[in-house]
Amino acid sequence: MARYLTYQLDGDPIARKLQQRHVTADDRMPGMGYVLEGRPRNGSRLLYKDGDVPGYHSAMALLPDQKIGIYVVVNGDGTAGAAAWDVQKIVNTIVDQSVPAASAPSPTGLSTDVSAYAGSYRSARTSQTSLMKASSLFSVPTVQANQDGTLTSTGLSPDPDRSTQHWVQVGPGLFQERDGQARISFPEPGILVSSAIPSEVYEKLPWYDTPNVNLPLFAAGALAFLLAALGLPIAAVLRRRRRVRTSRPARLAGCTAWLSAALTTAFLAGFALVMADPNVVMAALPLGSPSLLALPVLATLSLVFAVPMVPATVLAWRGRWWGRTARISYTLLTLAAAGFFTVAFDYRLLLF
Repeated sequence: MARYLTYQLDGDPIARKLQQRHVTADDRMPGMGYVLEGRPRNGSRLLYKDGDVPGYHSAMALLPDQKIGIYVVVNGDGTAGAAAWDVQKIVNTIVDQSVPAASAPSPTGLSTDVSAYAGSYRSARTSQTSLMKASSLFSVPTVQANQDGTLTSTGLSPDPDRSTQHWVQVGPGLFQERDGQARISFPEPGILVSSAIPSEVYEKLPWYDTPNVNLPLFAAGALAFLLAALGLPIAAVLRRRRRVRTSRPARLAGCTAWLSAALTTAFLAGFALVMADPNVVMAALPLGSPSLLALPVLATLSLVFAVPMVPATVLAWRGRWWGRTARISYTLLTLAAAGFFTVAFDYRLLLF
């Protein structure tokens, strides 16, 4: 790596071509060359490339004008999985010591309406065809517009201890971080670009595809299935003890609902274990982990048993299969299941 860094800094024509910016989503923002990303720091040109796989995190940085190359690599994922930021923090510290930041006045903001920039955003690098899309169900960057023409964002910073950032508009659709060096821009409606990760752009989500809508649906369905997995067998035992007779269709409706709830409970347990550690998902998906492949199977089987609940709900009210409380509970379970599987379908948690 030292030899490679030396080669990059020696002024070779091919190395200079590698270091040129070849694409950017906004000409006012840093962009990408071949492999290298522009991440200016302290007013100096900084070229950066990081790499992360489970148990291994690295970063290479170049200050071409100062003839400085930096390479940091660690094994392990760090406390709370923060090794990727730990590596970047070490690079920033070395850069700050090598090229100290000059004192600059606080940016003067433009007093214009910024309400159009508010909303939830999803990285365009998010998978649209695999279980990895589910990661955006729980965390997407959000932007809030303030009356004084500033913005407040959450989820854009790579620093886990700096989740909230405040932005001052320094140009049309261009914002400077208050008390920081990052910038964000909105080169066109619905598109957000961050200087922290020049290789990504963020797309604004419609209201119906935001976590504020999907998470409650998913959570309500999950809770309803968990309660049904526990409550339906208890209700069946109580009816038997009381010698309450039910029709065969009613028993089948209760049985399919319980099977769907039991399968969903198993799916949720596995889903929680997998999604708890992003490094596990990162390794399991490309390697075709059996545990990961089993999750869509469980969710799809649960859907198969949930489909008959829709006509069963109608027939239960027409035929007065159970008491009013039981029918209301069954109806609520059916509605919760509909919301749950709508989200599961949209976030690629099913086989199809």
